[in-house]
Parts: sequence; structure tokens; C-alpha cells
Amino acid sequence: MTIGLKELLEKAEKKLQGVHPVVVAKARQLIEEAYREGINVIITQGLRTVEEQNALYAQGRTKPGKIVTNAKGGYSYHNFGLAFDFAILNPDGSVSWNVDEKWKRVAQIGKSLGLEWGGDWKDFKDYPHFQYTFGLSLADLRAGKRPPQQVIKPTSAVEAVRSKPTPQTYTVQKGDTLSKIAKKYNTTVDALQKLNRIRNPNLIRVGQKLRVK
Repeated sequence: MTIGLKELLEKAEKKLQGVHPVVVAKARQLIEEAYREGINVIITQGLRTVEEQNALYAQGRTKPGKIVTNAKGGYSYHNFGLAFDFAILNPDGSVSWNVDEKWKRVAQIGKSLGLEWGGDWKDFKDYPHFQYTFGLSLADLRAGKRPPQQVIKPTSAVEAVRSKPTPQTYTVQKGDTLSKIAKKYNTTVDALQKLNRIRNPNLIRVGQKLRVK
């Protein structure tokens, strides 16, 4: 099963309805950057009502199932449209929840965009979770405070060019393998093959310049 970037973004739009526009923009950018590295990200949850949050909190407590959250209604950034959850779409169309090398790479991309990753939390690790709080606490939000709604865009063509990430390259050294290079730059062999159009991962040469990000 082959899925394109356009389809991934269209799927995400349905899940991101009601989410703050700045957070939506970051989710789109996350999907695009991961896609360029050969990782298909899907958004599984965006805005969650207080009622839905309470129902989720009850799971594993007063209702059957596994505990998946420690947050009651009003105590999650999902309830205010400032968070989203993700998973990875496998080539066969199945959804992966395995926190593997690709998952951790998506986490790194998200954090580079200024998102807070739930996998970094100490008390309750929420690996599918990203949030962007605008510096507002949950107490602030429950009290009625809200972030500005506008999406901040570059004000000039020069700034637009500057905002684009500069490709990072690496020159192959003696003894290097794609696997070693991928590990060094926290990426995957598949991503390096896609970025550099390499058909056979065993055929790289000393002095060859590879794009790694």
C-alpha cells in the first residue's frame, strides 16, 4: 500500500478540526518533514471534549480497559485544542504503536518544531502525545485564558526562505555503513535511502556526500 503526502494531510485535517491553528500548522509540518524521511505519520486525536476526557479517564478505573491517561476532564491540553496524538502508518496499511526508531525520530522532529512530547514526561509517559501550550498552564485555561488565534507567518520573501530548514549532509568515511550513519544522525536506513535515492543500501562509497536531514 502506497500513500502520498496529500492523502496523509487530508486524513489529518479531519482529526484536527477544532484544534488551534498554530498547533494545526505544526502538525502539518511534522507530517511533511517525517514523510520526507520515509515515515508516514497519521493524526489519531485532536480536540477532545471534557466529556470524552472523563470517559477516557474512567477506562481502567470504573470501566473496562487499560489506563491510558491520568488526566480528568479539563486537565488535558486536548480539551482546549492545544494537543494532538499521532501514530505511524505501516506500508501494509496497518497502524504501528510500537515506540521504535521511527517513532523516536518523529518525536525529535516534533520537538524541533517547538512541540512538547509526552514521551519525555517522567510520571506518565504518553508516547503518542504532542502539545503546544503557548506558556499557558491548565489552570490558566480552566480560568478562561486563551492563546491568540492567528498563525504567525513570515512577513517577507527573505524571511520565508530563511525559515526553510537547510539540508544537512555527511561525507562517507572508510568503514561507514548506512546503518551506522543512520544511527549517528538519529534517523533510519529507509529514510537515508529515500533522501539520497539509494536502491542498494550496501553500495555507498568513501567520499560520497549523503543528505542526512
